Amino acid sequence: MEGGWIRKINGKLQPRMGNRAMLLGKIFANPHLPGIDDYYEPFDYDYQNLHNAPESKHQPIARPRSLITGQRMEKITSGPNWEEILGGEFEKRAKDQNFENMQKAMYGQFENTFMMYLPRLCEHCLNPACVATCPSGAIYKREEDGIVLIDQDKCRGWRMCITGWSVQENLLQLEEREIGEVHLLLPAYRIRDADRLLGNLRGAYSLPRRAAV
Repeated sequence: MEGGWIRKINGKLQPRMGNRAMLLGKIFANPHLPGIDDYYEPFDYDYQNLHNAPESKHQPIARPRSLITGQRMEKITSGPNWEEILGGEFEKRAKDQNFENMQKAMYGQFENTFMMYLPRLCEHCLNPACVATCPSGAIYKREEDGIVLIDQDKCRGWRMCITGWSVQENLLQLEEREIGEVHLLLPAYRIRDADRLLGNLRGAYSLPRRAAV
């Protein structure tokens, strides 16, 4: 774990990744970055096949194609949203210590599983390490309310904030090569709309509108 802070002998805090000079030296060769398997292999669908497929008795389909190799993917093993679902696939949820004394196979049956959608939120730390480790200065903490924001115009996609932050909730948008983050429901926060922030508490199936900056 390279994220977070360390306290030096003189009592001052320093990012665990090192001082600013050390951070700049790792921009193009950061040994602690998550690999592609920690994200997902970016892919798109072969939509041209839907338009150019010859006449056939079978309906044409758009198969997934890797954006890295350009080759057709036989199976999609993960995606940008699947890991953000708290329910997720039971194989991963079964590793929770709360399942130690339970019959996992029985509980994992389809009719007994559940899904719970929760956003991956920035914690808006009092002293965020991601701000200190961003070489381009794209991440900043707003003075009036303490919200941590990312200036997409300044972001260069170096991903130092991902390594520098102990929680590592920042997400790299692979196609745009910029860092994305679910901050707060900022548009709703600005107008103080409780229903958009929390959902309609009187509605059993009401979900808040998710808004990311």
